[in-house]
Amino acid sequence: MCVMKPLPNLKQPYIWPLLLLVVADGLIIGQAPSALRFVAALVLLTFLPGWVWLHFFFDQPARIAERINLAVGLSLALTIFGAMFTVYLPGPLTVNQLLITINATAVIGLLTTWQFSPPRTHAPLLPRTLAPLLPRPPAPPRPSANRILLILLALLLLVAALRLPRLGYAEFHEDEAEALMLGVRLLQGEDYALFLHRKGPAQMLAPMTFWLLTGQINEAIARFPFALSSILSVITLFFIGRRWFNWQAGLAAGLLWAINGYAIGFGRMAQYQALIFFLGPLALYCLYLAWEYRLFRFQILGIILLATSLLAHFDALLLLPAAGY
Repeated sequence: MCVMKPLPNLKQPYIWPLLLLVVADGLIIGQAPSALRFVAALVLLTFLPGWVWLHFFFDQPARIAERINLAVGLSLALTIFGAMFTVYLPGPLTVNQLLITINATAVIGLLTTWQFSPPRTHAPLLPRTLAPLLPRPPAPPRPSANRILLILLALLLLVAALRLPRLGYAEFHEDEAEALMLGVRLLQGEDYALFLHRKGPAQMLAPMTFWLLTGQINEAIARFPFALSSILSVITLFFIGRRWFNWQAGLAAGLLWAINGYAIGFGRMAQYQALIFFLGPLALYCLYLAWEYRLFRFQILGIILLATSLLAHFDALLLLPAAGY
């Protein structure tokens, strides 16, 4: 006999995402001013779907910063896969088709979380057979939550200052223009254009989704999802270093990647590198969490992120040995 859960009340974590989804949809459909439509697109494409699906994987509200980082990565992955699915529908690609796909992804995530929420887990459960393979140094004193928050804010300010100002100052260069022109063909219903790009469809699908929902495209809008990925790749490296070693190692890794010229350059253009630098390490981080906490649903999350990296470029194949280990 099937027993249904009682309907959620306003105090449960399923209501505010639904309200946020309705507001964002209203801004898009109601042709709100361009700034508000961009904020709505940002919520729908880079935060909300991943946030609601994360409740299906684990429930650790104390680690809010890590959850936001994971939510953005998963949302980008779901957006790219959702846009690719929408492209294959008959006829030209429309705003309504993309909105239906995004809303369906978020609502299914809410329903799945409501019915199949995992038990809350906090303490790491290391398998005895694997623990000797990963010896750990003595744990140093843990910094306070306020100190970690200050570190994250400082990293965010530094990396954003190097990647966001005057993001659209230069015209599209050759590779960016090629991806956007193929995106125009996708909007016109030429789904085979996905296979005409030499690098991978993610590079044209990510800016195309912002184009559809905001109703406009320029250099800054097209480059923003890649700049966001580049910014959060720094935060991901901080979390990995903190998990594997200590917060000092995480801070050193984050600072080095924040000021790396290669990372800054590719974080300011609509190219695949920023997606791989973010989603690839985030996938490894999820696989590590799956092992450390025995949250094996995180293996699914890591696979989704790795698959999205491969949709960006076959360079992501270099991550597979580390993921397999």
